[in-house]
Amino acid sequence: LLHQAAQNGCIPVLKDLIDKGFDTEQLNQDDETPIFTAIRARKIEAVRVLVKAKANLNHTNSDEQTPLALAKSQNFSEAVKVLRAAGAKR
Repeated sequence: LLHQAAQNGCIPVLKDLIDKGFDTEQLNQDDETPIFTAIRARKIEAVRVLVKAKANLNHTNSDEQTPLALAKSQNFSEAVKVLRAAGAKR
């Protein structure tokens, strides 16, 4: 459900699920957490919510990309800024 909320940019639902204890580190078939889904969908507010919820910024997907690396490869400069400000290194 977190992946769907992140992909759709449905911030109230995303926040509600996090508040109810849904795991921000839930993996999809590509070993990606919801923050990757938000980046792929270019949903900057979802990225911000997940960063604030302490999503793991160093997780690597099946392609060995971190969220920051994915944002860079997608030319998603807003997400790159948010991730770097939150301490993402690679």
